Amino acid sequence: MKKKNKNCWEVKGCGRELGGKNAKELGVCPAAIYKRLDGVHGGKNAGRVCWVVAGTMCAVRIQGTFAREYKDCAECDFYKSVKEEESQYFGMTRALEEALLESENRYRMLFECAGDAIFILDAEGEKAGQIVAANRVAAEMHGYTVDELLALNIIDLDTQDAAQEAPVRIQRMLKGEWIKAEVSHRKKDGTIFPVEINAGLLELGGYKYVLAFDRDITERKMAEQEREKLIHELQDALAKIKMLRGLIPMCAWCKKIRDDSGYWEKVETYIQDHSDASFTHGICPECLKKQDPLAYEQVFGDEKEAEGFKRERRGFERARFAKPLDCVLSVNSGESEKALLSATVENISDEGMCVRIDRPLEKGRKVTFSHGKENRTGIVRWQEKDDRDNKTYRVGIQFLRNSTNR
Repeated sequence: MKKKNKNCWEVKGCGRELGGKNAKELGVCPAAIYKRLDGVHGGKNAGRVCWVVAGTMCAVRIQGTFAREYKDCAECDFYKSVKEEESQYFGMTRALEEALLESENRYRMLFECAGDAIFILDAEGEKAGQIVAANRVAAEMHGYTVDELLALNIIDLDTQDAAQEAPVRIQRMLKGEWIKAEVSHRKKDGTIFPVEINAGLLELGGYKYVLAFDRDITERKMAEQEREKLIHELQDALAKIKMLRGLIPMCAWCKKIRDDSGYWEKVETYIQDHSDASFTHGICPECLKKQDPLAYEQVFGDEKEAEGFKRERRGFERARFAKPLDCVLSVNSGESEKALLSATVENISDEGMCVRIDRPLEKGRKVTFSHGKENRTGIVRWQEKDDRDNKTYRVGIQFLRNSTNR
């Protein structure tokens, strides 16, 4: 009975053949599914020519190209046994050459043309972290050649903080954990840049490796920083927007508002302090009619009446004094009683005047203006507190016609 030829996975016991014990976790070995070499040297697929298939993992390191792999495999007991068994039929046949070329192309496409940096690292012993294999993107990302990377340990690419964490991450992966983290790497020229790593453990033929996929996330970090800056600016803008909400305590008489400290403020002061609104003052038609009916009629009356007021306007043109003019007001306080008040004239015309005094006068009160030898009698038409001094009042007086006495 002819002796059955054994395939590499049967001899090595890696468990990476189709349906093997490690196939699900580590993936199916390329040699176990390479049908083009099925039957060569009596093996299944490339099971007895595994040394020409790129990407198999034997002899301590991943076999990246045929030249590297064949050098390692030449020392392999399985390789030697197949060579001895096949004797004169063993060698580089046409089929093997074609298979080698196809295998090389597939490997290069998967490993070298990947968009992310790929590293294979030793996971145990004194060389833990040593770079066993690296693709073109890994070299370009860090500013090295591939051969230069193969002479380095992964901590040579890490910043100081990341290098201190590397042994801890490897220990976690040895326990079966798949690591996803953000670290900082240093390029050959010293430039530091952020990297997202996805790494886990590969165990083959009794050896343990770290398979790591690294991605440069510099642009993503810049976008995140820009987004955080925008969010911060929006938060600042929202914080500056003041809104009035809830019940606002207001005095029913003077219309002042009580603030949070218990002080009573003018409506406009309160609103300006609690919002971005500001005030400008004018006078509504109702108040103008009430406070200055002559001006109201001139502005809002019909054209005929307005023309009449225009003719009388010269009599209301008021003269302002460069210096305050002191005077005495005689105020009727009863049928025969009169009070004398000191006052300061702000402006005066033939029809009336505005004075400042230290006490309020009721509207309609009759007063007599005395200055030198001339006396004028008038009626109080309006009054208000002086904005410059809350202790004094501004009073508007309209002179009575033919009221001049000497």
